[in-house]
Amino acid sequence: MVLKRFIGTLAGKWCAALSCACVLSAASVALAEDREHTPLKWWQTTSVYQIYPRSFADTTGDGFGDIPGITRHLDYLRRLGADREKAAKAMATILLTLRGTPFIYEGQELGLSNVAWPSIGDYNDISSRGQYEIALNEGFLPKEAMKFVHFFSRDNARTPMQWNTGDNAGFTTGKPWLPVHDDYAVQNGEVEMWDDNSVFSWYRRLVEFRRSHPALRAGGYQELLPNDEQIFAFARTVSSHQLVTVVNFSLEPAKIPEEIIAGKELVMDSERPGETSILRPLEARIYQSVR
Repeated sequence: MVLKRFIGTLAGKWCAALSCACVLSAASVALAEDREHTPLKWWQTTSVYQIYPRSFADTTGDGFGDIPGITRHLDYLRRLGADREKAAKAMATILLTLRGTPFIYEGQELGLSNVAWPSIGDYNDISSRGQYEIALNEGFLPKEAMKFVHFFSRDNARTPMQWNTGDNAGFTTGKPWLPVHDDYAVQNGEVEMWDDNSVFSWYRRLVEFRRSHPALRAGGYQELLPNDEQIFAFARTVSSHQLVTVVNFSLEPAKIPEEIIAGKELVMDSERPGETSILRPLEARIYQSVR
């Protein structure tokens, strides 16, 4: 639900373009990692690093970007030992500073996680059931087939919204069409609303920041470190004003090249400000040109 859920089936328009075979292929990579106990970096096993940033370069020249769902890689990052809140804030920073119209899917602003129900019967998503059957026909065991469902199911984004700690997370007094995520007592809107360090509070700051900076609404897009294996960095520019977003998508510290932040001041940081040129794991920062 990364960031509700960093890309799974590459939601949005990309999701519709993927066949079950493609989904199964990507899931097989993830399963192979588990079997070998040597996890690959996320950018080595998905196409998001190649497709997603470049979808904001306005290749058609119509002046519009396009934001497909990037929100379901949180659970992939978590498998690698990532902190849920840090990963959610990192992805929120990208979503709200990239080109295009940002869509915040219900629960995404809370950093909610995917579900992992034990049986295919718990899922309503016809696509998930199809993926499960294909996996079985390909010779995977039921337990392995369920791993594909856990990672890619669209039902991850369809569980009842977690409003509070009440019955059914405050969503309904009746019976919801899908079970409520079992973490609703600690992950819900009521809890995060009053926490200045929550994912929700970070989203609110980012939304206000986007509204007050024309470069994020109408500025051009330039990827700054296309070959960097840790940092995703890009600039948004309108007239003489430039904003630079830098996010460390690795679980190790990463040094920001001085040339991309020279002459700029730090205006937002998902962590407490630390070493000037060192990004902590999953840390996101926004710099702006000094006027």
